[in-house]
Amino acid sequence: MLAAAEEIAAGQIPASLDELARLGAGLCRIGAKVRQTLAVIVAEARRSHFGREDKIGWIDWCTRELGLDSNNRSHLNQVGTMLLEVRELKPAVYARLFTLDIDKLLALSAVARIRSAAGVIALASHHDLAAMTRAEVRLAVLSHLGDPRALAAPGKSVTCDTPAAKIEQPSLPGFDEIWAAAEKLSEEDFITRVKSGEDAGRSMQLGIGFLSGALEFNRSAEHRDPVALLALKSVLLDQIAAIEDVLAGAPEN
Repeated sequence: MLAAAEEIAAGQIPASLDELARLGAGLCRIGAKVRQTLAVIVAEARRSHFGREDKIGWIDWCTRELGLDSNNRSHLNQVGTMLLEVRELKPAVYARLFTLDIDKLLALSAVARIRSAAGVIALASHHDLAAMTRAEVRLAVLSHLGDPRALAAPGKSVTCDTPAAKIEQPSLPGFDEIWAAAEKLSEEDFITRVKSGEDAGRSMQLGIGFLSGALEFNRSAEHRDPVALLALKSVLLDQIAAIEDVLAGAPEN
């Protein structure tokens, strides 16, 4: 099938309608599983070949071999890690989850990160995830995680009842340029760029500013995204655990 796709890309297009149908149907079947497969590859590479200790090496591998940017890599790793953990506990559920689209899997991965893979299996046992919409899966995740917004009446928004008043934001000269420049960089670029205490201090100050802006937006009643916030919370908890590990090993004064 891959060879056929390469031939078509090179301009060698089959003349037979049956052959076109066969190739098209095959590519549709493959395409429906591409992101999930890539997620497992990314997560397995980190777990089996790099581990937590060599994150930079894993990032470099993902960038060099797979061409993944930071956001794609992070999301795929979350999904892949969840799928691998579910597979170890219950292969049959792994096979069912693998058929879901990547957005549903990303929502479910919040359960795995915040609770456990067993929590994902329990959720899957109570819902027909394949028949649900993406929004319904996200709501089921909120309910499983105990978020009170999941108790909203059907048809109502899961955000707060009273939206906050909109505030006109002043223009920030150069801000768009900073974003444009930063988006071209990978996580590894940011890590390797910091080479001194001054670099670290400036990076932390800027990072806290960007993070505060993102959190304020996502916490607002009008734009609240609980699943995104829960995923961010789990990432921050991982970083806190890494800091505590370093502090625990620091020599006493």
